[in-house]
Amino acid sequence: MTPKLLLAEADNTLTTAFRNLSEKYQIAVVHSGKQALTACQRESPDAILAAQHLPDMEGTQLVHSLRKNKSTQYVPFVLFSEELNLQARVEAIKSGVDEFISLPFEIEEVQARLDVLLAEKKTLPQTPAVERGFSGNLHEMNLVDLIQTLELGQKTGVIHLTKNNHEGKIYVKNGEVWDAETNGILGEKALMRLFTWDEGVFYVEFQDFDRERVISMPVQEIVSKGLKITDEWLHLKNHLPKLNTVLERAREPYLDEIDQQHTNILELVDGEHSIEQIVENSPVDELETLRIIIHLFELGIIHESLFYFDTEKYNSETPKEEPTNGKSAPVKEKLLAVISRFFKKILSPSSSTFTEEVVTRPAPTLPKENQEKVKVKLKNKIPFQRTELQMLKRKLLV
Repeated sequence: MTPKLLLAEADNTLTTAFRNLSEKYQIAVVHSGKQALTACQRESPDAILAAQHLPDMEGTQLVHSLRKNKSTQYVPFVLFSEELNLQARVEAIKSGVDEFISLPFEIEEVQARLDVLLAEKKTLPQTPAVERGFSGNLHEMNLVDLIQTLELGQKTGVIHLTKNNHEGKIYVKNGEVWDAETNGILGEKALMRLFTWDEGVFYVEFQDFDRERVISMPVQEIVSKGLKITDEWLHLKNHLPKLNTVLERAREPYLDEIDQQHTNILELVDGEHSIEQIVENSPVDELETLRIIIHLFELGIIHESLFYFDTEKYNSETPKEEPTNGKSAPVKEKLLAVISRFFKKILSPSSSTFTEEVVTRPAPTLPKENQEKVKVKLKNKIPFQRTELQMLKRKLLV
């Protein structure tokens, strides 16, 4: 059966976003809180999506009224807002909001999260939303916000975090952080690592747990440390390529050029592992690892892998191949087309990505009067002449 959605908003933001999903959902639209309450009795929706600001009431007031009614107390509720401060989030959770989504939003993301809520409704039909907890994205509500929210609400439960293929958990009792775990790491060390997760999803499950308290740090101190780690992590990330970028060595370090910590990180740079993987396997903490990677970049010792190609970015910047005679092109033809577009892009006169540049610096291990000029490739550069690239292109397209 096609799920029924009730959209409550003052303008047409949600309506416009969902207009192309009429085959997947039955959609009803109202423009005030009172209309939403009436429509819920008439339509019996499977989920309610509402803006925070309605003409006659706030979205949090609407969900509070719905939770007091037996016929709507278990219906999933998604709240949309440009900005919700911490106190507003706490009140929303107390009222029974299942999902927070920031404006503007991507409809694919909303659809995915909505499908999860609808699936949960089928498996937990008699569980009130306030007991089910709530979920969202870490870029909308980060870990510091989550911990503060549970502290203000004096909540007990588990914060489940997922980032790529990694998972983490934070255990909170009566608003106090008791323990944390991720990738085999426990306690405060795990908690500090989880503060660097600025991407991913979370799900807060309100339930008691049988676990000894490992973290005795007061919440305000945790929040203070978390804010510092989060800010510095974002600052360091801005000085690096994407974290999924594979790194390789540009040259070997000179004698006594780097210390042992730098050497330990350099050993992880092998042309196969990304920045994110290097951070995960690093013997030092995440922030220090990023600092060292940045320094190795600045010294010209490492650079992005010459054979790493960001296919996601490239595909988004190049036109899709048109099918031939209504049929998809054979795999070989598609591959040749991709190779052709790739070389066309990097060999174009306007392309600066693959320009060969060199800088000179003295070799510090030699006496000053005998110092030689050493050529060092700049990061993000490919050490091929244009003629060599053209020859490689011809070989691949044969």
